[in-house]
Parts: sequence; C-alpha cells; structure tokens
Amino acid sequence: MKKSLIIAILASLIIIGGCDSKKEVGKNTSVEMSKKTKSKKVEKKNIELGDYKNLKIGETVPIKYHESAEGKVAFDFTLNKVEFTNKELGGVEPEYESGFIVLDVTIKNTGEEPLEVDLLTGMKYGTSMVSLGERYGFSDLSESSEMGIKESKTGKMVFQHSKSSNRISWGLEGFTTTFSYDINADEIGDYVPE
Repeated sequence: MKKSLIIAILASLIIIGGCDSKKEVGKNTSVEMSKKTKSKKVEKKNIELGDYKNLKIGETVPIKYHESAEGKVAFDFTLNKVEFTNKELGGVEPEYESGFIVLDVTIKNTGEEPLEVDLLTGMKYGTSMVSLGERYGFSDLSESSEMGIKESKTGKMVFQHSKSSNRISWGLEGFTTTFSYDINADEIGDYVPE
C-alpha cells in the first residue's frame, strides 16, 4: 500500500511538473511565434516600402512611408554630386583633421500633401548626421521649408567628415523606404564655392 501510494505521489508530481513545463513551453512558444510573426510582417512591409542598397551617384530613390501615412508623404531623392572641402563653409570651421562632405541633391515631392524638407535630417554618412545646407551658408534647402505637391528642389546638404566611411544611408526599416549610396573616393570632387 505504501509502495503504491509513493508511486502515485511521484506520478502525480511528474504529471503536475510536466503540465507546468508544458505551460511554460506553450507561453514561450507563443511569444516566440508572435515575435516571428511580427518580424515577418516588418520584413513584408519593408519589401513593399523598398530597400535600396549600393546606389550610385545620379540614381533616384522613390521614398515611401508606412501605410499609416496613407501615401500622403512620399518623395523622390536623387544624389547628383558629392564634393569635399577642408575649408570654412558659411562661417563654420571644420573639426580638427576633418572637413565637410557637400552633397548636391534633388528632392521631388510625390506625396499628396506638402513635404517638410527636414525629414531628411536623419541621413548619415558613416556615423555623421547630415545638416541641411542653410547652416553652412546655402539657402536652397532649409529645415523650416515645405515643398508643395509635385514641387522639386535642388540644393546642398552637408556632413562633418572625419574620413571614416564611404556610405550615405537613410530610412527606418519597417517605417520608411531605406537606401544607401556607396561612394568611391574618386567620385568625390573638390568643392569650389559657386
């Protein structure tokens, strides 16, 4: 009797322990599955939004935003030219052993509402963040300006440059089109003030 009682207690402990571990596994599995499902959705949306890599100077990227923007915010971005200077730009001196990368870009508003130009301030050259040209004496692109529907502007954007990269990138995966331009050293001209 004692022997069968001990076996019954051990069996019930094993069964209860097994049930608890199944619940834990079930919880972990559903969390893992929901993570996988979410990442698949992000990947799918990113495919719809576009991910452009290894672009070259002169190529145009059609930028879209997540479906929550309902097509209202969209624009084309073209990198026309890349130049370098270690001289002062608009009263701003380059940092020690550094210089400025000056981008000549064209932006065309293809969305259904005015476009705020400062959306592009998240662009990076390696780890450097872009500034719109007005900070460096260029008046074409201003952080406070808006572009009308179908309006196009060409202007300058500037990076503080410490010679650490050759890639220009922009976008937030899953929320906007992402892109990157790969720039060869021989494609970077010397900036000459206009």
